[in-house]
Formats: sequence, structure tokens, C-alpha cells
Amino acid sequence: EFAHQWFGDMATPLDFRDAWLSESFATFSESVFLEMLFGYDKYLARQLEKKNDYFNKIVPYEGVLPLYNFRRTPPSSNYPGTIYNKGAVVVGMLRYLLGDDKFFELLRTYLDSSAYKSKSTQDFESFCNNYLGENISWFFKQWVYGKGYPIVEATVSKFPRGPDSADVLVKVKQVQNEDLGRYMNLPLELNFKTGTKQYFDTVLVMRDVEQEFLLEGIPEFSELKINRGAKVVSLLQYSVYLDVT
Repeated sequence: EFAHQWFGDMATPLDFRDAWLSESFATFSESVFLEMLFGYDKYLARQLEKKNDYFNKIVPYEGVLPLYNFRRTPPSSNYPGTIYNKGAVVVGMLRYLLGDDKFFELLRTYLDSSAYKSKSTQDFESFCNNYLGENISWFFKQWVYGKGYPIVEATVSKFPRGPDSADVLVKVKQVQNEDLGRYMNLPLELNFKTGTKQYFDTVLVMRDVEQEFLLEGIPEFSELKINRGAKVVSLLQYSVYLDVT
């Protein structure tokens, strides 16, 4: 509610279609507040919690909704859970895309320029493009106007180099139904368990619906998880097949 002093009160959504501008950013602000108090790991843990709640609780109850111009009839409402949890994860993905300095300065400038005005989603999109000097409308098309999310199948083949390292071929493919959209520039974090409490993390960027990545000389590992939340939390579901032969 403190965050609503800025997102919702200082800069007000134009109408109900734009309510995510208030609720998504306020919910995201909860994670940032935890980061300020306890560090980046706590930020990621809260984002991961919101992502899991979205898939486990919100989607089964209210279905798959876009952030902008969502259906407002039951089981949705004027303020569906989608614009809170999904929205917070999407804002976090925008943060990762832009980097901290650019992201937070963009938000400060947007709020200053929008003070005591009503703003639409299209206004915010145009502001981002103008402020950044580049077109990121693709991000809004995928995550704000589109209703869905990616479902990724990953096949991981390991080729040992020696007792302590291996080359790894990662084949990833988006397999969601077409009505859930197709996604580009998707950050896909791989988390390899290399010891009892040791991990190796890397973030791949899917620029197409199907792609291969070769990771050379990574530490020997026994387990792999995707989107665990050590560097970034993305809005996706996944399955993984690990070939260690």
C-alpha cells in the first residue's frame, strides 16, 4: 500500500484496462523492499514465490489473462490475481532486460513526468521507447497485451571433459499452444548442482522458439533446474530431460 502512493496515486491508471500499472508495480515493490532490507537473494525468493503462486493458484482459478484489458467477469474480477503476481514477475523481467541503473532511472523519470496525471498502458509503452531510445514494444506485446506464457522443453546432453568438468549441449523448444503466444528474448536461467551446497548458474536468452546452446567446460554436476531464481525469475513453465550418457 505504501507503493501505491507512487503507482496508483501519483501516477493513476487511465481506466480498468490499465489497472496493472498500479497493482503490478506495487506488488513488485514488495520484492524490492525485501531486497533493500535483506539483499538480492530475498528479492529473487519473493519473485519466485509470486511466479509459483501464479501458476499453482491463480491460473487454475481464474484462467489465463493478459495484464492489459483483462476479462472482468467471473472467475476474474476488477482486480484479478493475475495483475498482482504475474505482473510483478513481468516487471522483474523488465528490470533484468534493462539492468538496474536504466530500469530504476526510467521509473523515477516516468513517475516525475506523470505526477498527478492519468496514464494508459500505451502512454507507458511510448514513454519507455522514447526514454530508452529503442523500441521495446515487443516486450509489451508478449507480456502485457498477450495473455500467455512460454512452456519450455529442454534436452540437456553432457559430454565429460575430465573428472571435474563437462561440455553441455542444451536444446530448448517452446511447446505452448499458439494462443499462449510465442516469445523472444526470453531469459532462461540454468542452475547446475555441482556439490552438496554448490551451484553453477548461467542465463541463456532464447531469441527464437527453438534453439541450441553449447556450454563449454562447466563444473561437473549431478542435477539441473531451470528458472530456479538465482539471477532472474522468468514467467515460464518447463520440463527437462537430462542425458548423461
